[in-house]
Amino acid sequence: AGGGLGGLRGPGRSGRKGGRGWTPAGVVRNELTPGSIEREIDDSLRRLGTDYLDLYQMHWPDTATPVEASMEGLDRIRQSGKVRYLGVSNFSAGRRKDDS
Repeated sequence: AGGGLGGLRGPGRSGRKGGRGWTPAGVVRNELTPGSIEREIDDSLRRLGTDYLDLYQMHWPDTATPVEASMEGLDRIRQSGKVRYLGVSNFSAGRRKDDS
């Protein structure tokens, strides 16, 4: 998909999972700060050659970032029109309930 969607918008949907990355030392980390969410979305939109994604999902919980801060970042990207729908992946049912 890195080749870009360009002006292609049809019955297909575009989506991305985010919040997981690597440190310069190659260690996997979960990061769902507002800044990291916006950076990941902007990078994805640029790589895909499009102006919005249909779906963005938080891939793994980030226990170092307050849920309210992550939700603030998610709300900003949705309000700006960069993402139409939000979701979660790899969150337990109890975690989703506790964080809502």
